[in-house]
Amino acid sequence: MFQCRILSLIFLDLNMSDMDGREVLTKLIKEDKLSHLPVVILTTSTDEQDVLNMYKLRCSSYATKPNDLDQFLRIIQGISGHWFSVVVLPPKN
Repeated sequence: MFQCRILSLIFLDLNMSDMDGREVLTKLIKEDKLSHLPVVILTTSTDEQDVLNMYKLRCSSYATKPNDLDQFLRIIQGISGHWFSVVVLPPKN
């Protein structure tokens, strides 16, 4: 029998307007119901300190957004392929 499972993956940009991705990730890891979800940082920042800080906050991966739409779509496809085809995620509670 085929089983359908909904997989959750959070994409965060560090430079959001109301609450930036750093604040969101800090809150996410403190929430028991959300802390197990993989978080992908997808942002324009290439700053090494941002990368280090996000991994310290336990982001699952960090990718830099390109300006080119075709390249952006390739990155999204690569991330989706990795997280939804390769990685084994925890079971839904």
